[in-house]
Amino acid sequence: MTFNNTLARRHFLRATGAALALPLLEFPTHAAGIPQSLTELWADFDPRQEPLEIEVLKAWEQEGVVCRLIRFQVGVFKGAPARVAAFYAFPKGGTKLPALVELHGGGQSASLNSVVTYAKRGYAGISINWGGNKLNFGGAPVTYDGPQTDWGKLDATHPPQRNKANHFAGSLAPDEFTLDAVESPRNSNWFLVLMAARRAITFLEQQPEVDAARIGAHGHSMGGKLTTNLAGIDKRIKAAVRDLIAALAKKEEAGRRLLDNTMVMFGSNLGNANSHESKNLGIVLAGGGFKHAGHVAFDRENNTPLSNLFVTMLQRMNIETDRFGSSRGTVSLGEG
Repeated sequence: MTFNNTLARRHFLRATGAALALPLLEFPTHAAGIPQSLTELWADFDPRQEPLEIEVLKAWEQEGVVCRLIRFQVGVFKGAPARVAAFYAFPKGGTKLPALVELHGGGQSASLNSVVTYAKRGYAGISINWGGNKLNFGGAPVTYDGPQTDWGKLDATHPPQRNKANHFAGSLAPDEFTLDAVESPRNSNWFLVLMAARRAITFLEQQPEVDAARIGAHGHSMGGKLTTNLAGIDKRIKAAVRDLIAALAKKEEAGRRLLDNTMVMFGSNLGNANSHESKNLGIVLAGGGFKHAGHVAFDRENNTPLSNLFVTMLQRMNIETDRFGSSRGTVSLGEG
């Protein structure tokens, strides 16, 4: 076996997250007023337009960190307000702070420990309790038995608390707790939670201690999927892989683009974040001097091992190997 095309520098970057396709993109047959594209889906939603109607439910300080339990309004739907509770924290006396939106996973809840940890590292952080479960105060000496997340006449809790249908994994058909009375992508709970996440960004923008130009997002499991979706639809999120790739493409190293000397892989160990299925993974690979051909679909029933891609990447870095984990070969990507 021969190994050509060595890289001028061995760059191997891997970012993990739930890089999965939105169920929202599986649009129903065209009907008047029903979004037929991602652009149409978000066209009428301005996350800054309506007042947040912020409630400070509890406030305290611990270990040099200002902590608040808040609730903000996502919007008014079917005549009733939808409100989401959240933990917000920042280092006492901090100014011009970078900020993070944390999105918890399925069946979980907002985490006070997370935002306190962010604050100790110099960030402002908000952890939204979109799932409506019991708030996680961690080991904080705080008691609370007041208002919580209330989706009003909708139900984007997880697991669903009122709706027998699970609109995170089920159909887009209408029912008592959906936004539209006809089959519509707006009936997906992913859409509702992403609205709440975008409103959380607006909350951060309005805080005097936050640098609105430096806001990122973080999440795990279903929260990881929400994070990658959020970064794709809201330009206010700056911690996006797209920005990294664009920066690498603009810089030169050894007479070529730095991106050509770098491989960036972004993906997930989950093909379905709702069921935690590890098949049919969504993976993005950029750079490395490969002949990238856009979206490449493999056999959904007889999956190509992800480790085949790892072998290809290792060989690209001039590492003489033909095996990695459960690999059965390589992935043909061609020369750039």
